Amino acid sequence: MAQIFSNQARVTFSYEGSEVSHTNDSNIVNSTMKDRYDFSVEKSATSDCFRPGDRVNFFVNITNTGCGCLGMFRVSDNLGGDGYLTYVEGSARLFVSGSMTTIVPTTASPLEFEISSDLAKEGSLVLQYSADVSGDVPADVLSITNEVSVVAGPYGCGCGCNGSSNNTITKTSTFTLEKCEFAEVLITKSVSSDSVCCDDEIDYFITLTNTGTIDATNVVVTDSLPTGFTLTEVHSENNGVHYKYDASEYTIDYSNVLTLPNAAGRIILVQALAPGDE
Repeated sequence: MAQIFSNQARVTFSYEGSEVSHTNDSNIVNSTMKDRYDFSVEKSATSDCFRPGDRVNFFVNITNTGCGCLGMFRVSDNLGGDGYLTYVEGSARLFVSGSMTTIVPTTASPLEFEISSDLAKEGSLVLQYSADVSGDVPADVLSITNEVSVVAGPYGCGCGCNGSSNNTITKTSTFTLEKCEFAEVLITKSVSSDSVCCDDEIDYFITLTNTGTIDATNVVVTDSLPTGFTLTEVHSENNGVHYKYDASEYTIDYSNVLTLPNAAGRIILVQALAPGDE
């Protein structure tokens, strides 16, 4: 462990007419004695939040903060530990001294890398890789925290150190992805009957579901109706509230495409699902 040492100077003096010696002390200065072998690790990402189905790019920055050189780095990432993140094959890159090389993990689950590069004092390297967020993350999962663990030692170095594999050091870093605030409106359509006769009435049902975290606003639905069909009525049901649209609130164009609502129509608000709802 790094140690802080302090020291202070003193001056003793006299002057003509003085019968005694005088002293004054300087300010105290502090210095830190670094460990012979030490390093820091920091995990970051291109985004601080996630959406189901997203791809996230992660970065592991390792810096030699000691006085000697380090080598034989082993990097392990639990990717959240709940199966919500999956490593993207072929995505890993290693950046050392301005050069980039591809790197293949020794195992993908758990995700582990072995890095043979040596780091001299104050040297650093960056390991980059991507992970896909599961599309089935439950609605009540509001964050994903993953931890990276790095093991290194002074052995195997080509920069002049004479260490032993018994001197391994382990450092960890965690990174939390919060659930993004977003709206995602899914649309499904059903019909009242599989077959109809000429002049029969048929009902279409459109269901809007917001799988995001915040309410969706300015929602507009368009529907291309079959040729020869005439729209008679439009109704909505939102959280138990029924509403019948006036003909002035929607538009049917020349190709029989319905737009609901138009600029004058009642707005559609699709609320986000409460955690646990499907």
